[in-house]
Amino acid sequence: MARPDDYHWTEEEKAERRRVISVGFTEAEADCWVLVARAAGAFLDLPQVHPSDIPESILSWHDIQTRLIYRPTYRAYRETWPKPGTQD
Repeated sequence: MARPDDYHWTEEEKAERRRVISVGFTEAEADCWVLVARAAGAFLDLPQVHPSDIPESILSWHDIQTRLIYRPTYRAYRETWPKPGTQD
């Protein structure tokens, strides 16, 4: 697996990583978050071949972002579950 230093983050990307880490993302999740943004930007630079390319792709990127952004909350929620052998 690539290490964060291998991605050659821009200053803007470093700031974005810090923001998402500050709300509970792991380092790997923060990498994914920024890499999704990079991929989206690269895709938007390609010539459009169908009118629905952009709106459908935006929905897909937002779906990936949603899956990433729920992870810190779900981890915190799991911590509230009763431990085996205890009552809640």
